Amino acid sequence: MKKKLKEGKYKMSMFMEKGNIKYNFSDPLEDLKRIRKTKELKKIKSIHNIWLLTDEEIHKIRLLNVFLTGFEKELKTNVVQVMQNSKEYCHIHKDLIFDEVEVTIGFYLDKNDPEYLEDMDNVILEIHDYFYDETWDYGIVDNNCHNVLVNKEGHVMEQDKHCRLMHVLYDDTNLSWDEILRIGAITMEYQVLYKTQFTKIF
Repeated sequence: MKKKLKEGKYKMSMFMEKGNIKYNFSDPLEDLKRIRKTKELKKIKSIHNIWLLTDEEIHKIRLLNVFLTGFEKELKTNVVQVMQNSKEYCHIHKDLIFDEVEVTIGFYLDKNDPEYLEDMDNVILEIHDYFYDETWDYGIVDNNCHNVLVNKEGHVMEQDKHCRLMHVLYDDTNLSWDEILRIGAITMEYQVLYKTQFTKIF
């Protein structure tokens, strides 16, 4: 069985680089001391100082956004199919009621990453989302622009249209741009939750 890097809603490897210094976070107490002592470790390259990224890195971020946009469409197609199958199952098993589909999206280190280990999960981040209906108007595949930089005049990505997952990576988690650029694989898992019909006691 593979080992987990870190448990919780967001699972991430807290490896960061700055210059020639590498910080491999493993002990929470030691991590806290480092963060308090060196505040910039919280986010080496945040959305507000993206100009530190090279043109090649910005290009990779844009390619990732394109990939995630297509990934979202595939995810929605799969979720809708899972919902339809689940409702058909409930039609046969009258004691069950469809509740929701829980989707786990995993982001993993690239196999060429120097920190990649064969006997580890190599999880950078896991996102959990829940879908109750076959239609939704906000979030994944809503065709809205989720770029928080659209009002940052002069920002290199102010004109980019970001999908929801791209937004989540850089704005809703503690991932640095360095960590986002280390993503080499993405997976999606589904779990269907059912309810039982109310049973009258008296």
